[in-house]
Parts: sequence; C-alpha cells; structure tokens
Amino acid sequence: MDKTSPPPYPAAYLEGVHLFNSGRYYEAHEALEQVWRGCAKESRERLFYQALIQIAAACLHRERGRWRPALLQYGRAVEKLDRVAATELLGMDLVTLRSEIHATFAPLTADPQPPLPAPPPWHVTPPRDGGG
Repeated sequence: MDKTSPPPYPAAYLEGVHLFNSGRYYEAHEALEQVWRGCAKESRERLFYQALIQIAAACLHRERGRWRPALLQYGRAVEKLDRVAATELLGMDLVTLRSEIHATFAPLTADPQPPLPAPPPWHVTPPRDGGG
C-alpha cells in the first residue's frame, strides 16, 4: 500500500473495534454508528455495522446488569449477522464472532445472574489485496 492509497478499512470502524476491545462499549457504539450512517441502505456492510453496534449495546447492558435489554440487543445482532450471510467481512471472522457472542450471552438465558467473564475481543485481519 503506497502513501496515497486509502486506508484498508474505515477509521471509525477500526476505532470502534479498539474501543470495544478496551471495554468502552458506549464509545464503540458511537464510533461504529459514524460509519454505519454512511453505508448504502440495503448493503451487507450496513447490516454488519448495525450488528456490531447492537453487540456493543448488548455488552453495555450486560455490564450494567440489565439482562433483558442485553438479550434483546444480542438477538437483534444475531439476526443481522445471519442476514449478512458471509463468513468474513471487513477483516472480521463472522463465524468466530457468532460463536463468541453466543458464549457470552447464552448464560443469561439460563441464569438471571450468572458469573460473567468479559466478552472476547474482536479481531480484524488486514486485507490481502489492499481493499476492504
């Protein structure tokens, strides 16, 4: 990638991932919302960003002990990821993401106050071809 090439992924997306991985779920939500707003209405990228926003919101609710809103946002995120219909998008392995968020939120369906580990970090792989 030369110095005139655009960044491989939107900066707000990468910032959102960083904020999520730092446990700053509200700020991650806000950063991801910036890039979501710029997407074409029916694009799979828009669905993907919306799913990430909802995962961040679910984690914030979970952190605050608000199980019902956490599960509601989690369910909405899964529905969006299913509609994306891809195994990878913008450097993120969606199969792993689905598995990890299920492991993060499934305990809430069985026990209203389970001991909860922190959500696993999101991983973004740099593009191979220099594009997103």
